[in-house]
Amino acid sequence: MAMEPGTYICPHRHVDSHKWGMFMLLSGEIDVLIFNDEGELLSRIHMSSTATRVVLLPANTWLLMWQNKREHWH
Repeated sequence: MAMEPGTYICPHRHVDSHKWGMFMLLSGEIDVLIFNDEGELLSRIHMSSTATRVVLLPANTWLLMWQNKREHWH
């Protein structure tokens, strides 16, 4: 998946036990926000070349992704 600046992926989850997620940043920056079932923010992971580059998410995890910088990531 590639994202353009300003891309927003709305909150969602994959409930099937075999649908876990992995995001690997190649360039740019992005934020991954993790929520509980009540919509409360549990974690905000800033991904960049100088911070976290890989995020693994178990199945049934609520998340959204937001590319709020001017650079692209792929």
